[in-house]
Amino acid sequence: MSKLRSKPRQTVAMLKSLGASKSWLVRWLSIQTLLLVVLAIVAGLVLGVLLETLLRLPLTDLLPDPLPGMA
Repeated sequence: MSKLRSKPRQTVAMLKSLGASKSWLVRWLSIQTLLLVVLAIVAGLVLGVLLETLLRLPLTDLLPDPLPGMA
């Protein structure tokens, strides 16, 4: 487990040694986290729509026609 945390710590330590300020590091890490969150949301939405579409095909006989709305 400590090996997983050592790489980011080494990166932050290197950036600090090169003169990066604490506010810049916080902003940099926040942007990375935000990008990962946005990517996960987009991937989840695409996967959800794709799975819904794929699941409707084999379940066509079991589902009512037309499907009810989203209330």
